[in-house]
Amino acid sequence: MAEIVEAGGWQDPPRQASLGAESRHRKYRQAVDRWHVGFTDLTGGQGLLGQVEGRVSTVVAAWLTAQPATWRGAITHVAIDMCAIFRSALRAALPHARIVVDHFHVVQPADAKLAELRRRLTWKMRGRRGRKGDPEYDHRRLLRSAAEELTDQQRTVLERDLTRIGTYRRHILAGWHAKEKLRDLLALARTHPARSQISHRLHAFYAWCADHAYLPEFVTLAATVEAWQSEIEAFLPAGITNAKSEGDQPSHQARSPLRVRLSQPRQPRRTSQ
Repeated sequence: MAEIVEAGGWQDPPRQASLGAESRHRKYRQAVDRWHVGFTDLTGGQGLLGQVEGRVSTVVAAWLTAQPATWRGAITHVAIDMCAIFRSALRAALPHARIVVDHFHVVQPADAKLAELRRRLTWKMRGRRGRKGDPEYDHRRLLRSAAEELTDQQRTVLERDLTRIGTYRRHILAGWHAKEKLRDLLALARTHPARSQISHRLHAFYAWCADHAYLPEFVTLAATVEAWQSEIEAFLPAGITNAKSEGDQPSHQARSPLRVRLSQPRQPRRTSQ
């Protein structure tokens, strides 16, 4: 298996060449693409296999096809973020490999949509950003938490404060429940679920989002999940994850490049010149 990550842990800023250095306003042109794609092993030490410049499908496909045929043939799964660029490249270069989107990259956008919903409704309620003393702001960490991680008291406080006053707060709580229904689906990972179990939990998530269609953030999330449903379902029996490789890329080479991971495009960290 392998992982393909885009600019994970890449610290150097993009190189720049100076143009018109003697002029009052110095101009620069970018000498290299600020986006990089890294290929990371998901077995053994999860080492960095390679890194290329750019973020287009042809760059990813070119690196893969340049590798030995025996190496490519040994790859059974490729874990990626929900990035259509990577998916199209993989289908061309590794048509036999199973593409997987793991739970981290499904829950991450769900959390982001919930935070977006909370901020939007706070503006509608108060005409300003949230701040200390606002229940929806004070409980933002509980909203990010998984349901099973909350104590009975925390869950009671969360539901009480978000349902006691105001429709908008109830909408925020509905968004939290949508996120948890998606996590219910992902909880089936590595349990060898029956197809009926997967379908039931997918339907519960989609139905909740449809019943709360006045929450555009979660309508959008449902559409994203639907577009990547086959890759998410592929994760459930295999349980392949790239959690260890989400930080800075390790510098050593892995021994058994049988699984590959690609992750969402990231820009290198900018530093002062």
